[in-house]
Amino acid sequence: MNVAVQEDVYRAARVGELVQAATRGYHATVFAYGHTGSGKTWTMEGYQYRNNAGAGAGTSGQAPLPWADFAGTPAHQLGIVPRAVAALFDTIEQQARAPAGQRRTTRVRVSFVQLYNEQAYDLLN
Repeated sequence: MNVAVQEDVYRAARVGELVQAATRGYHATVFAYGHTGSGKTWTMEGYQYRNNAGAGAGTSGQAPLPWADFAGTPAHQLGIVPRAVAALFDTIEQQARAPAGQRRTTRVRVSFVQLYNEQAYDLLN
């Protein structure tokens, strides 16, 4: 069985080209769609998750909330979003080093939304 690694998916989806287009002023969207358990979150994020015993375990009786282990996730596991964000800011940094007459001003606006059980969740909140 062949298994695609995160880098393969990033390249096959041509996300790098979307990032380059975004730095030229175009809008870009990456949309993951599929059945529950098909790997959408893993493909988009790639982070390892840890249980956070302190979060969400208050008087409400809710189970602890997991948290993404940004520092502990190996680079090869990172998904589309962290790879695209890194590529975006690398490109912006390169543009900032361009000669004075060729520099561009860049404004970044991002949304990261997950639809789950017919509810929209702002993942940047």
